[in-house]
Amino acid sequence: MTLATEPTSLARFVTLRVLLVDDEASVRGVMAVVLAHLGFPCETADSGEEALRILGRQRIDAVISDLQMPGMSGMELLAKVKQICPHVIFLVVTGVDDIRVGIQAMRQGADDYLVKPLQVDESILLASLTRALHRKRLEQEVESYRHHLEELVAERTQQLRFESNRAHLRPYARSTGSSH
Repeated sequence: MTLATEPTSLARFVTLRVLLVDDEASVRGVMAVVLAHLGFPCETADSGEEALRILGRQRIDAVISDLQMPGMSGMELLAKVKQICPHVIFLVVTGVDDIRVGIQAMRQGADDYLVKPLQVDESILLASLTRALHRKRLEQEVESYRHHLEELVAERTQQLRFESNRAHLRPYARSTGSSH
């Protein structure tokens, strides 16, 4: 599948159900409008706890979460989401314009990060989602290849054991006068 790069074309190829998590209603509202304009259906949550409830009852493909929230932080949410839904794309939004915060989030499993105040630019959001989706697809492909390779190795190992056992039995069959 070819990933689209123009704002409206990615949604034509891929339907991503996005969950926005931010304690600020205005940020959730603006991001929801941008995602809707891009063609992505989205749900919103005002806390990490609410986000987990939504993830438990609906199929979600991507989470975009603020890092600094009362109660469960975005990093805590990231850890829980990666445990229960490892294939979900996770983007973090940080109010700290410090690349180290974004790198820390990515080391803990985030697929990308955005910096507040969001100059909500469709192309930036789309590029981030596209990169994360592409990376997830590559990870799934590698996992599929790994699984297939393990199956081939197990099958070949079984064949070699069978042939080895037959080879060990041949001298015995000759000495007893039996033939195969």
